[in-house]
Amino acid sequence: MGIDARSRLHPRTAAQPAAALPGQRGADEGGGRPGAVHALPAGPPRGRSHQRRDGRAAIGGLRRSREPPARTEGSDALVPRAVTGAADPAPLLGTWALRRWVNTAADGTQAHPFGPDVRGLIGYLPDGHFFVQIARADRAAFAAPDPFGGSLQEDAGAMKSQISYAGRFTFHGDHVLHHVAVASFPNWTGGVQRREVALEGDRLTLRALGLVLAGGPATAVLDWDREAPA
Repeated sequence: MGIDARSRLHPRTAAQPAAALPGQRGADEGGGRPGAVHALPAGPPRGRSHQRRDGRAAIGGLRRSREPPARTEGSDALVPRAVTGAADPAPLLGTWALRRWVNTAADGTQAHPFGPDVRGLIGYLPDGHFFVQIARADRAAFAAPDPFGGSLQEDAGAMKSQISYAGRFTFHGDHVLHHVAVASFPNWTGGVQRREVALEGDRLTLRALGLVLAGGPATAVLDWDREAPA
């Protein structure tokens, strides 16, 4: 069979342009020869992009550095002393033993709430924590050796013969703020107790104004002596 016969039996058809892939222009839209197929890139370009992760372009085509972490509201640990007005706590650091506690009522009446032989310790630690423990010297013991097994009378007596609380503190020179985390008197938990401060050598006086004590407003004055290191 000749070439002319084969041509008549199998006529050639013109090549059809390939269908445009998604995101590509077809040959009739220009930009390439008919029938050319342009492969889409398999992934993002390898070069660094000037696009921020949040979709906004960086100023001047440069990446911005990460923003600093947000500070916790009311956290003194993250705020410099110059901003809070806090003073160097070094003169306050250490453990102090209670020498005297006197409450003065609005009418001038004075009282020793835990007796003249009151016992107590207060400590200010370098890491910013403090603790207070004050108790009567003549506290009655429970009948049973179980701190949770006392009678109602024993529990009430134990509660009324001691006071303790602890947390973080900030020193401001003439006063100290006790940020209470735990307290035997639950109403103080989560609050701030302000104490006016007077320091003279190894003697410390803390004055609490505006407290409600024994049924009425009163000012509490507590005198402490610095404990010598063991």
